Amino acid sequence: MKGFVLCSALLLMTIPANAQQPVKGLKQGMTVELMGGLTHTQFNAGGGYPNVTGFTGSVGVNIFPWLQVQADATKQWGSLTGANVRMYGNHFGPRVFWRPRGSTVTTFAEFLAGGSRLDLSIKGLGGTQFSQNVFSFRTGGGVDLQISRHWTVRLFDADYYRTSFFQTHQNNLWLTTGIVFTLGHNRTPN
Repeated sequence: MKGFVLCSALLLMTIPANAQQPVKGLKQGMTVELMGGLTHTQFNAGGGYPNVTGFTGSVGVNIFPWLQVQADATKQWGSLTGANVRMYGNHFGPRVFWRPRGSTVTTFAEFLAGGSRLDLSIKGLGGTQFSQNVFSFRTGGGVDLQISRHWTVRLFDADYYRTSFFQTHQNNLWLTTGIVFTLGHNRTPN
């Protein structure tokens, strides 16, 4: 989490440096997108894995109008019979956009890699705690709907989410929806 905060702060410091760049056609220069929303992970591994739901936040820096470097953090929770589950994720990677001229709808594809943490708390007398950190990645895409110059609704972001808890692989579905606020130049054509 400290790395995510440090990376986000460094990325935000680049905004003033780009304020002097000329703008032509597609807005050139970097923009920063802040996103917050709801997320859900549908585990696709034999029994014993709960589906988890929670919140996500991300920071993305558009290097070009079509390319963004993005970092996110997620906290989700769920339950099994006799146990509570919390799952955390931090992922980083590129996102490629397709923004048709004159359209308010944008599609994107992404590949994000990082880590996931699973915390399992067994209820009852003598309950135990278990935690595991693993490498994970997500790949997929989504659709955004721009509602104003700075505000966008992320209609959905659906990813294949690969985790490897308990020395086995889980092939999961990761879904999110939320609101995006754009700082800096408008990210779409005039």
